[in-house]
Amino acid sequence: MSEAINNYAEDSKPTGSPNESKTGEAVTPPRSQLERVEELQLKDYSYHKMFKIMNNIVFLAEAIDACEEAVSAMSHNDPSRGATLGTIGQFLHTGFEESGDLHDLDRAIARCEEDLAAISYSEHNHSTSGIQINMSRSLYIRSQHSGKHDDLLMAITQGEEALAVAPDGSPLRTVVLSNLTNCWRTKFENLGDLEDLRKYTMRCEEALAMMPGNDPRKWHWLISHADSFWDIYEGTQELENLEMAIKRGEETLAAIHSDNATRAGILSNLAIYLREMHRRTSAIGHLKKAAVYAEEALAVVPRDHQTRASIMDSVAMTHLFISAQTGELNDLEVVLEHGQKAVAEIPQHEERKWHTSTI
Repeated sequence: MSEAINNYAEDSKPTGSPNESKTGEAVTPPRSQLERVEELQLKDYSYHKMFKIMNNIVFLAEAIDACEEAVSAMSHNDPSRGATLGTIGQFLHTGFEESGDLHDLDRAIARCEEDLAAISYSEHNHSTSGIQINMSRSLYIRSQHSGKHDDLLMAITQGEEALAVAPDGSPLRTVVLSNLTNCWRTKFENLGDLEDLRKYTMRCEEALAMMPGNDPRKWHWLISHADSFWDIYEGTQELENLEMAIKRGEETLAAIHSDNATRAGILSNLAIYLREMHRRTSAIGHLKKAAVYAEEALAVVPRDHQTRASIMDSVAMTHLFISAQTGELNDLEVVLEHGQKAVAEIPQHEERKWHTSTI
C-alpha cells in the first residue's frame, strides 16, 4: 500500500529541471498544493480499501486522518472540497457503526455541516443530496441515543431536502426514503400525531413504488405499511385506511416466503382487520375470509408459542360471529373444538381459566 503511495508521489513530481544547492546537488522544488492533495486522496483511498479487506478499524482511522489533511491542504473554494468532506462524514459514520463511539457520530454530523457550508461557496453542488442523506441518517441515530427531539427534527428536515433534489430513479432516493420513514415513524411514536404517521405512509408508498417485484426487502416495507394504515384507522375510523391495511397485508403474504416465521403474525393481523371490516360493513364474506386467515395462522404457529392462545381465540371468535349471523351449527362446533384444544394446550394461567369458562 505504501509502495503504491510512494510510486504515485514519484510520478507526481515536477518534470522540469531541478534547482541546484550551493554544493551543486540537485534539489527538487516543493510539491504544489494540488499534488499534495492528490497524494493524500490516494492515501485515504488505499487505507479505506485496506479497512474493507481486513476489517481493521485502525486503517479506517488512517483514512480519516488522510482526508482531514487533504481538506486542510485545499483552498476554501476548491471544487473537490465538498466531496472530500462528504467522504470524511461517511468514514466517521462507518467508524461509529464499528465502534459505537458517539464521538464519531458527532464528528460525522459536524463534517456534514461543514460540507454543506463549503458547497454554498461553489457551483459544484451535485453531491448536496448525498451529504444531506448522510447527515440525516447520523442525526436520526444520535436522536435514538440521546433522546434529543431537535436531532430528530433536523434529521427530517435534511432528509426531506435531500429527497427534493435527488433525481427520480436515483438509488439515493431509496436510501433517503428508508431513513425518512424511520424518522416519521419515530416522531409519531414519540408524539402520537397522526399527521406524522400519514407522512410515514406516504414516504413508505414512494419507497415501495421504486422496488422491483422480487425485491427480498419488500415484505418488510409492506407489513410496516399495513400496520401503519391500521393505526391510522384506529385513530380516525376512516374506512379507506382499513381497506389499505387489508390490501397491504395481503400483498405481504404474497411477497413473504411460505416458511417465514413472521407469516403467522401477518395472517393473524389480517383476520383482525377483516373482522373489523365485517363489523363496519356486515358483509359475511369478510368474516369467512377472516376465519381462513386465522386458521392458517394457527396451522403455522408453534404449539409452545406465546401467541398461540390468542390465535386460537381469534379462530373461535370468528366462527362464533359467523354462527351468530348464519345460524350454521358447523361454525359453533369449530368454536367448541378450538376451546377444548386451547384448554389442553395452554399452561395453567389466567388465559386457561378464561378458555375453560367459555366452553
